[in-house]
Amino acid sequence: MLTKKINKIFYNSLSNSAPNKIINSKIKIINKSIIFQNKKIYSYKNKIYIISIGKASQSLLKGFLKFSNEIEDYLVVRHFVSKKIKFKKDNVVSSTHPLVSKKSYIAAKKLIKFLKNIPTKSDVIFLISGGGSAMLAHPVKGLNFNEKSKFINNLLHVGIGEREVNFFRKKLSSIKSSKTLSYLNNSNVLNIILSDERSNKIDAISSGISIPQAQKIIDKKLLKKVTSQKFCSKKIRNFLIKNNKKEIKNNYTNKITSIIIGDRFDLIKQLEENFKNKLNAKKIMYYGHIFEKSFEIASNKILKVIKDFYNNGKSGLNVLIFTGEIPVKANYNSMGGRNQHLSAVFLSKINHFKNFSFCCFSTDGCDYLKGVHGAFIDDGVVKNVVSKNIDYQNYIKSTNTYYLHKKTDSLIYGDYSDNNFSDFYIFSFIK
Repeated sequence: MLTKKINKIFYNSLSNSAPNKIINSKIKIINKSIIFQNKKIYSYKNKIYIISIGKASQSLLKGFLKFSNEIEDYLVVRHFVSKKIKFKKDNVVSSTHPLVSKKSYIAAKKLIKFLKNIPTKSDVIFLISGGGSAMLAHPVKGLNFNEKSKFINNLLHVGIGEREVNFFRKKLSSIKSSKTLSYLNNSNVLNIILSDERSNKIDAISSGISIPQAQKIIDKKLLKKVTSQKFCSKKIRNFLIKNNKKEIKNNYTNKITSIIIGDRFDLIKQLEENFKNKLNAKKIMYYGHIFEKSFEIASNKILKVIKDFYNNGKSGLNVLIFTGEIPVKANYNSMGGRNQHLSAVFLSKINHFKNFSFCCFSTDGCDYLKGVHGAFIDDGVVKNVVSKNIDYQNYIKSTNTYYLHKKTDSLIYGDYSDNNFSDFYIFSFIK
């Protein structure tokens, strides 16, 4: 019962934090100037060209289409078809996420073609959300697409952070790390970013596709860890080692302005208000964002905070919110996502708690597997595991936690959300 209430609040809050709603509440256009938080951030002379990229691309563009009289043309790169929004067929290209596919390459070529057709000295807006790294793939000269995509898709299972994966994407790409800007000429560019990044580093979101940045040298230990993997071909290994050097910041003759339009705190605010007003929660706490060197360190950190929170709860409903990015080392054919894995691991850590719920959500609506948002554990799941004598540790060791949660009816299902902040973990209990 508690889990259902938590889920209802989460999805109501997520809906209220939709990117189009964030844009409509934070952006105004007055006399060919864009106003953000009561400050003019961007002025333009002509109609605007818009490129919308990432897992929230459709909702972001929907927010801007209310200014349709100001738009000359647009392109949206998406990984699913939203039933709520209709776009002109020629202005849309479909791709894939989280894995890179041939569609990612086709999408990148269409993006390049669109950019090349934008006149010199144009006004251009990029609407960026996380996920564009997989949805757009165009290798550097001398490297074929199949070789690159195989490397990147395997790299996702090594257990390193998203930012770290993008270090390698940037090195192997002809469009990432601001290189996309090379297809524009003396343009006036505004980047409007929905952040899912752990510290809001804008050059890491969608691999900084239109963010001027200096490429850094990849840490030697990380480089060695990746290039020593069996899936790393000799050609890619040699390329990465040879090109692991600094590159200067380059805006490619363009004027660039960048802002973050929204991040996890937009959703956290909604959650806090809804838990207080709709469920009369007596204690609500946001701990912070979890990212550590290993899954074990991260999960132990969460456990310590949960135990302290549980032991010091108030009479009534208590809600503890985490956000995070917790990489899980998995096999290429594993069945499950990092939220399914995290909730499963906590079966042995908090199974003695009473009247509790621990829900792990992906805000983009895909915990690696299409149709699965994440998973939960609560008193009912614990009883189910015990009564059926389920060997849950075996599912955890083999990183096949999807099957565990399916057996215990503890998966959180749903469609793609057209949103993307970060993963949310909500622990709650009634005292």
